Amino acid sequence: MALCPAHDDRNPSLSISDKNGKVLVNCLAGCSQESVIAALRGRGLWSGAGDSGLSIQGLPEGIPDRWDGKPYQTHWTYRNADGSPIGHVVRYENDEGKVVIPFFKRDGSNWKAGAAPEPRPLYGLPGILSAKPTEVVFVVEGEKCAEVLKVRGYCATTSSGGAKAYTKTDWSTLKGLSIVILPDNDEPGRAYAEGVCRILRENGCKVRTLELPELGPGGDIVDWLQAGHSREDLENLLKMTESNQDEPALGQDDRTHAELSENLDERAKRVLS
Repeated sequence: MALCPAHDDRNPSLSISDKNGKVLVNCLAGCSQESVIAALRGRGLWSGAGDSGLSIQGLPEGIPDRWDGKPYQTHWTYRNADGSPIGHVVRYENDEGKVVIPFFKRDGSNWKAGAAPEPRPLYGLPGILSAKPTEVVFVVEGEKCAEVLKVRGYCATTSSGGAKAYTKTDWSTLKGLSIVILPDNDEPGRAYAEGVCRILRENGCKVRTLELPELGPGGDIVDWLQAGHSREDLENLLKMTESNQDEPALGQDDRTHAELSENLDERAKRVLS
């Protein structure tokens, strides 16, 4: 493992190997192939043209390298408790935008496009099942966010299918654990956090929602870390919010959501300053 040159990587997240005479690179934090190549080229570490000699690691059988004209960027694998693959979520992207396609159907050894059967499994299931009762498990919106926490030594998970599909997921595997939800900084993200919070409390989880300070509109934990915040900053925020663990769900106590957020922001600024 090496530090990825495409983002502010303080914990090695770039896997490098070789196969059939090609260098295989895979950023576990979710950086695209183009951004890794550009960063390597900018540092004089890669002088090839096009994608000659460089490829993305581990494209599963049957999954195309292009979708609707957009090239493959990265993928995330959902696994059973024993580590065997259940399916994959694949991101394709170009200058015109991105699409995220689930591949949970099979035709022999080939994966086919299709959503996971309901109730859908959580991402990172083996790690969840091995989590200690005292260990914090992060719930985030999206596999990329989960990975950026996992490479920093945390247990993290997400549901598949986007912010509005959380009700289709089997959350029971988190039963009784201590959960911290890190919502995206937008209305869908907050709605996701509130909905997941209710379900997890019904499953006996201790839950707190941590809205990251100094996060731009639509931002997430990946953006927050890329803005220069560290694992230590996140640890300080966790300690600061421990007293709020298992508070009533947002909107169910005497304070408004805005008041709760403003209070946390002020306390966070003092911690991070």
